[in-house]
Amino acid sequence: MSRGLRLAAAAAFCFAAVSPLNAADLLPPLPAFDEPLLEHQPIGAGWYLRGDVGYGSTRNGRASHTGFPIRTTVDNAKLRSGVSVGAGFGYRYNPFLRVDLTVDHRFDAKFTGSGPIPGVLFRDRGNLSATTALLNAYVDLGSWGAITPYVGGGVGLSNKRFSDYTIEACLQPCGGNYMQIATLPGQSRTDFAWALMAGLAVDAGNGATVDLGYRYLNLGQARTGTEPFLGRVDVRKIEAHEFRVGLRWDFGSTGY
Repeated sequence: MSRGLRLAAAAAFCFAAVSPLNAADLLPPLPAFDEPLLEHQPIGAGWYLRGDVGYGSTRNGRASHTGFPIRTTVDNAKLRSGVSVGAGFGYRYNPFLRVDLTVDHRFDAKFTGSGPIPGVLFRDRGNLSATTALLNAYVDLGSWGAITPYVGGGVGLSNKRFSDYTIEACLQPCGGNYMQIATLPGQSRTDFAWALMAGLAVDAGNGATVDLGYRYLNLGQARTGTEPFLGRVDVRKIEAHEFRVGLRWDFGSTGY
């Protein structure tokens, strides 16, 4: 064998010996087939149910009387405090972010108003209820023992309804001797609604969390139905400041 052939054979042997090692270095390792490909999570992990009870003041902006020529505004218009109950479900994406969809009903808040014209004093009374659906997002700000503070916000729709709306009148000086002159029919109105929240979540164990929070809720506007001779009443910028107590129950822990 010539010297050139011997060199070529030696080179081929060395390349064959080294090539498998280089290929093994370049290719990723095969998976361990005795380990699960997906991390095991309990069924329903991350999902939760919630229920809330709230109480707080209800405020309103300008109230106007439309279709009654001798009276255009409702003076001293005021909504009283009210109680709300709600429920919903949500999902925790990570240790800091969770979202939920809630529906709550705010029971009848008393509405009162007044208004003079020359020689006559009017007095308004009614009840306002509201059902609100919100998509909410919360940021949990870290935990200190069993307590986790949070902030959040929500957007959605609110349906308000006036009921039992009456207008009374008396000749001045009244002395409290009012006479009912009209009952305005009930009317529903749906508007965009939004909310801001803050509070503390307290881990109660076994998947339960007690929620102690504050919520500002902007409900939009409301109006009565129209009466042929006395028109209707519109109330603008209805908002609630609520203190709420809630309970969340997790379907399964995510380990966060």
